Amino acid sequence: MALETTLLPRGPYSLELSARRASDATRLYRDGYLTVVFEAGGAPVLARVWQWRDAQIGLRVETCGDETEALD
Repeated sequence: MALETTLLPRGPYSLELSARRASDATRLYRDGYLTVVFEAGGAPVLARVWQWRDAQIGLRVETCGDETEALD
């Protein structure tokens, strides 16, 4: 299951400035996308975050297990 939403952060906010040094074993910032892998409810979750030019943040979360538990 995948969920997608748009957020408007309190400005000014730059995902690039916040995430460009965030790369490690579970996070990667590349080509304007922050990709994060984590566990929720015992299932792996993949989240992708990006920012549009109008400052809005896009968020897509994909689960591989029970969606209800993963999003709690």
